[in-house]
Amino acid sequence: VIGVIIFSGTIKGSGAVTEISEMMRAYHVPLFPFIVVLSFVSGLVTGLAMAYVGIVFPILAPLLLQVTSNPLPFLVLAFGCGFIGVLFSPVHICLILTHQYFRSDFATVYRGMIGPVAVVFGTLIGLFLTLLYLLPASG
Repeated sequence: VIGVIIFSGTIKGSGAVTEISEMMRAYHVPLFPFIVVLSFVSGLVTGLAMAYVGIVFPILAPLLLQVTSNPLPFLVLAFGCGFIGVLFSPVHICLILTHQYFRSDFATVYRGMIGPVAVVFGTLIGLFLTLLYLLPASG
């Protein structure tokens, strides 16, 4: 937790968000895949919701306020993609305990997860699109 707080403060204090925003514009990086990949990889690497939220949201929140008047759909997308990353994370404690308790191999477990996670992702995309097009922009 302390590490996440320090990271968040460092990101805010260093001006990295402005640099990331400028780089995204210069290289024409679309916001949607950037959020999906950044959030998923953060969740996959950390295996904890609190950690990926503490890493990704300090980067995204100011960035979204600069590029859109409706940041909520993108924050929902980021949270959902990070959660999917946590589900697939080999360091997620639930996955480790399940694997050890049932003496399964990871390939079988991951194959069994693909369908349910695809449903979660499809629902997430539906929610994202609903919020994006039906929620009025603030400000």
